[in-house]
Amino acid sequence: MKKIDIEEISKSEYCIGKTRIILCDNTIIHVTVDGDQTDEIAMVTKDLCLRLFKLVDGKINFLIDLNRCGKNSRRARLAWNELSENGKCNKVAIFGLNPVARLIASFVIGFSSEKNQRFFMTEKEARAWIAD
Repeated sequence: MKKIDIEEISKSEYCIGKTRIILCDNTIIHVTVDGDQTDEIAMVTKDLCLRLFKLVDGKINFLIDLNRCGKNSRRARLAWNELSENGKCNKVAIFGLNPVARLIASFVIGFSSEKNQRFFMTEKEARAWIAD
């Protein structure tokens, strides 16, 4: 298994390579995905998000930026599905302008039995939906 570089910026912010995970306003986990999402990266990302869940008393929303995302492994898509179906998760707003982002989002949303996920072209649209 390939070693994954994880940098803990603070107890509410991590970097996995170039991918960044930040707990914002104690209500949103903002994930900026950068590059391919391998099985190993997916498991680390999932574990870090579950760690951030523990810092929040109520429900959590995800704001996922796929503008610089590469390919996602099947396990990565399943990991996001598991997070979205966690009882702590309220909404998952996925956004990105590139065609890969749209394809990834359609797979992730298609796998989910929950109806709490939507894809947006821009971060502004995604944030507005979360706030609604």
